[in-house]
Amino acid sequence: DYECIDADDDVTITDSDLNLRSESEEGIDSSEDISVKGGRLIIVADENVLDSDALTLEDVVFYLQTRNSSFDIIDIIYDCNSEDVRFSLPGKFTLYDEDGEELYSGEWQEDMLDDDNYLVYDGIAVFTASTIHEHSWSEEWESNDTHHWHKCDTPYCDEIDDEDRDGYDEHETEVRNAVEPTETEEGYTGDVYCAVCDKLISRGTVIPMLTPDEPEDPGEDDPENPGEDDPIVPGASSGVDIGEPPIPPEEENLPGESGEDLVPPASIEGEIPKNPDSGVQLDLTFAFAAFAASASAAAGLLRKKKNK
Repeated sequence: DYECIDADDDVTITDSDLNLRSESEEGIDSSEDISVKGGRLIIVADENVLDSDALTLEDVVFYLQTRNSSFDIIDIIYDCNSEDVRFSLPGKFTLYDEDGEELYSGEWQEDMLDDDNYLVYDGIAVFTASTIHEHSWSEEWESNDTHHWHKCDTPYCDEIDDEDRDGYDEHETEVRNAVEPTETEEGYTGDVYCAVCDKLISRGTVIPMLTPDEPEDPGEDDPENPGEDDPIVPGASSGVDIGEPPIPPEEENLPGESGEDLVPPASIEGEIPKNPDSGVQLDLTFAFAAFAASASAAAGLLRKKKNK
């Protein structure tokens, strides 16, 4: 950083950053030629910014400003017989008037020098000339813990907001290198990467080997292995279907067991009763005859036994 440069000989600046802020003088004053190639040239002066016999600016990032309307950004000794006094600004730039209003943005045009070799645009004096920065984004990713982006490779790139950076976005995470554990090998939870910029966000952890399965104890519901307190059901273990167990016949009350006295058929008087279940009349005559025949047969058997 300097206040000004005052030289009697040529001033040559190559691939350097020159920052001149003059409070009461010119920026660079040379009685010979000024040549600036590469680097960055920033000059803010109260008088002429560049004052010399000839000026050459090549591949340089510049910001040139005069704060006094009585002076010019560039004051080249005018010699109508010399082409060397003509100059131009490199690259793309923006020109501003005394009030800081934009006059022009673009590349050099021949009519930007008036007849007196002063920098003007459309007849209006230029008080500030500044290089237009054009971003050239790198193919490589830059990143932090939460976001990634492409940086600008253009020299002297001004600081820019995060959202203006190329590709600026949050990481998109994915798990890589995960391994499932087995009974003989440990596993791995996997590493967390960004799927876009390949940044490693976090390492995984080891998963212990699996424990071999132990045989289960016979359960109460296991028909193949009944427990000690379980009843043994025939056919349960063989799988043979033995069918439903037989149902015992219903017991019928024998005569006299119901608590009622037997009534001889001879004592039955009146109407022949009906069977309460079927509603069919009982044929007592047939029943009595059958009873008598049974008694006679029994008496005959007894007599035969006695005669023997």
